[in-house]
Amino acid sequence: MARLKIFISSTYYDLKSIRADLDRQVRELGHEPVRFEVGNIPFGSEDSPESECYREISNCDVLVCIIGGVFGTVSSDGNYSITQKELKTAHDEGKQIYIFLDKPVSQEFHFYKANKSLPGVNFTSVSDKKIFEFLEEIYSLSKGNPIFPFETSHDIGVILREQLSGLFQRLIKQYSSIEQIKLSHELKESLSTVNKLVDVLLSNKNKDNNDIIKEILTLNHPAFKAIGEILGVSFKCFFSSKNELTSLLDDFRFKMIEMDPWEGDGFLCFSKRTMKRVRIKNGALQEERSITTIKISERLFDNDGTLIPSTATKWTDEWISSSVNAEAKEEDDVPF
Repeated sequence: MARLKIFISSTYYDLKSIRADLDRQVRELGHEPVRFEVGNIPFGSEDSPESECYREISNCDVLVCIIGGVFGTVSSDGNYSITQKELKTAHDEGKQIYIFLDKPVSQEFHFYKANKSLPGVNFTSVSDKKIFEFLEEIYSLSKGNPIFPFETSHDIGVILREQLSGLFQRLIKQYSSIEQIKLSHELKESLSTVNKLVDVLLSNKNKDNNDIIKEILTLNHPAFKAIGEILGVSFKCFFSSKNELTSLLDDFRFKMIEMDPWEGDGFLCFSKRTMKRVRIKNGALQEERSITTIKISERLFDNDGTLIPSTATKWTDEWISSSVNAEAKEEDDVPF
């Protein structure tokens, strides 16, 4: 089961114990913490460890940034610390961010804003006033800048637990709303089809309406939507026969295949191979090959291979389905 990956960002030496304790709390919540000092980040030979840290943020879901009184190691561009650059990277990529600010630093930040223009002012909570300057930059962001003062790692764990719980609740509501919008859209499409049929029947009383009704039902066939979702296209797919369906799928590199009778009886089956490169733990790139299979019920077509008109109320999802499976690797021949 996939787990939430939480990148823990902070200066190392002054916040070492807090990082370790937060690591434990994140694991207890069932999530996966990512810290450079325990080998969670795959360092390759092509880039610096700093660059690999920024790249690993792309693979994480949440960034927890802990800001204390130490500026930390300067980043390679010289403008920020590495911790600050990690936070900026996560913000630029639209990651969910939670920022925790050491309480003495938080309290003195208000003093800094009131006196930053005065020469010779000393600040006791930070090693470099660049920390305050960066906080000003964070507070100026329009989004992605929740900042929570803390005193202990326990404070961070409690707030993080509440925030993730609230985020999960919000996502459930959003998913529910998406399903309601989808249902509403399907109902509107069905009503539109019915209205067209009524208009035809009222305006063609003396004509043979069967062909017109079939044409309207075919133009709004639910099979087009099912195929479009599998192919991941935004335009409306259309086919009126088996041959046109085969030609459409061929444009997306799907080829018709023979299936075992017990597995594919009564279905047209199409498949295509895909390959993508993923970065594994040691930093190297590895090819992952998969086979996507589409199964289409022959009940959708008559004996001549023509698409049979249908409506959403008669539709069954089993008539068109897809699956993705990893392609088995060929074993090397063993020399004798």
